[in-house]
Amino acid sequence: MSDAVDDLIIAALRSDGRATVRSISKLVGLPETTTRARVNSLLDSGRVSVIAVLHPSVDPSEITLFIRVRMSSGWASQIADSILGGSYWLAEIIGEPEVIATFDVASLSHAARLTDDIARLPFVSMVTTDPVLAIYTGAGTPEETGGEAGLWPARAETRLDAQDRQLIRSLQVDGRASYTALARSAGLSLSQARRRVLHLVDSGTIRIWTTVQAADRDLARAALDLTVSPKSVMATVERLVRRPGVVSVSRMSGASALAVDVAARDTAQLGELVGDISSHPDLISARVQRIRLLRRQLQQRLHSTPDASAAENPA
Repeated sequence: MSDAVDDLIIAALRSDGRATVRSISKLVGLPETTTRARVNSLLDSGRVSVIAVLHPSVDPSEITLFIRVRMSSGWASQIADSILGGSYWLAEIIGEPEVIATFDVASLSHAARLTDDIARLPFVSMVTTDPVLAIYTGAGTPEETGGEAGLWPARAETRLDAQDRQLIRSLQVDGRASYTALARSAGLSLSQARRRVLHLVDSGTIRIWTTVQAADRDLARAALDLTVSPKSVMATVERLVRRPGVVSVSRMSGASALAVDVAARDTAQLGELVGDISSHPDLISARVQRIRLLRRQLQQRLHSTPDASAAENPA
C-alpha cells in the first residue's frame, strides 16, 4: 500500500530514474539509510522499475508487429497466452472472442510463418497482422501520469563500440545500476563508465524511464483504431501522446492508421476520454473497443519515452 513517502520517491524517480539516494532523502526528509531501504523496497517489489530504453534508430534489427486473433472459442484470455506468449502487450476484446497483441519478429518472413501457424489452429477463425512503423509512449495511465511524454526525434547514425553496448545491456536490466557495477561489467574505469553513460543519455541514444505497475488491470481500458488525414498524422500523434490516459500510440503501416491504447479510472472517465479523442476534426474514422489487459511489459522497442537525464551514481 502506497503512502506519502512512497509517492514522493516515485515522483523523484519519474523525474530522474537515476536520482541519487542522497537527493531523494533530502526530498522526503528521511535519513539516507531509511530512504535507500524504501527505494529498494519499491524496486524489489516490482511495483516500480527503472530501465534504459534504446532509441529505435540504433540497431533496428527487429520488426514490431500488431496482430489480431479471433477465436471460435469463448475462452480467448485462456488461449491467448499459449499462442502469443512472446508478446509484450496483450489484451482481449471485452465481449468478443478476440485478442490483440504487439510483439517483435526478426523479419517479415518470420511474421508470415507465425501468422500461418496461428491461422491453422482449429479454434482460430481469423488472423490479421500489420507492421508497426513507430510506437510513441503517451502520458500514461492515471497512476503513471506525471512524466512529460512526447516524440523522440530521429537520430543521425550512431556508432557504438562493445563497451557502449555492454553499458546499454546492463542499463536495460537495471536503469539504476551503480557506476561501479557498470564499470565492472564493461571493463572500464569508474570515470570512463560515468562519462559514457552521460554521453549515451545526453546524445539521445538511450533514455532512462521509470514505470509504475499500479493496479493496471483494474483500470477501464480501450483500444482505438483511428484513421487520420495523411497530412495530420504526426500532429495527431503529438496531440495524443500528451493527453493523460493515453498509454501509447502505434503508427501502423497504413499511411494514416493509428492504434491508441487508453486507460481511465472508471468507465465514465474512459467514455469522456474516448469521446473527446474520437470527435477531433482531423479524424476520418474511429473504431473503439473496450479491452481487458492481459500483459503489459516495458520493452526496449518502445520508440518514444518521457525525457530524463542521467545523474550521479544512485547507489
